[in-house]
Amino acid sequence: MLKNYARDKSAVFHYAPDLCRVSGVDRQIDRQEVNIKCDGLRLSSVTLPLIGDHQVSNLQTAVSAIRLISGCNVQPEAIQKGIKATRWHGRLEILSKMPLVLYDVGHNLHGIRQVAATLKKVIPRRKIKILLTLGQRKTISSLGSILKRWADFIYVSEIPNGKSAPATKLAKELEKSFPPDNIVVNKCFEDFLPEVINSLNADDSLLILGSHYIAPAVYKFFEINV
Repeated sequence: MLKNYARDKSAVFHYAPDLCRVSGVDRQIDRQEVNIKCDGLRLSSVTLPLIGDHQVSNLQTAVSAIRLISGCNVQPEAIQKGIKATRWHGRLEILSKMPLVLYDVGHNLHGIRQVAATLKKVIPRRKIKILLTLGQRKTISSLGSILKRWADFIYVSEIPNGKSAPATKLAKELEKSFPPDNIVVNKCFEDFLPEVINSLNADDSLLILGSHYIAPAVYKFFEINV
């Protein structure tokens, strides 16, 4: 455990959730509104432009670190402004609102579970479509059972010019959890992305999920500079 390791190294151990309390979490698809209490610091209605309980944990860690650094006298207004200005591309990033298109680089089962848990909270009554690519060394044996809880249709592709898991192999694994008619395969991501986006209705939801290596193609299509 980290606590034991810190003790062995004669280091002081701090657990951020004990130091920084977050309450009143109001989750929206594009942000969370929270109240923060940390070592005399009191902030109300703070806008965190990242969604998911794991991002609240990250917030607690960051604020705790600021308060613990000796001689670091950051004013509350600056902390609140900094939190509101936070950007993290590729983490349930909204690319379009109508239709709703999100991009997340959760490329392993742990990351995908975090995505699933977050979407179940922020859009609990909506099934979502997924455009999926994964690296060739990723574990896929239980992928379908995770995705079927919140997705109803899967588009499967491959990383452009990369070491990708074969789309046909991914599709075969997903057929254990999804009807074959709900899985569409196209190995060329650059061609498949516009095809999928153009097929969406205004009330559809799509999650582009998987590798960091598809980011250039994704941002080029949506004309986003990063």
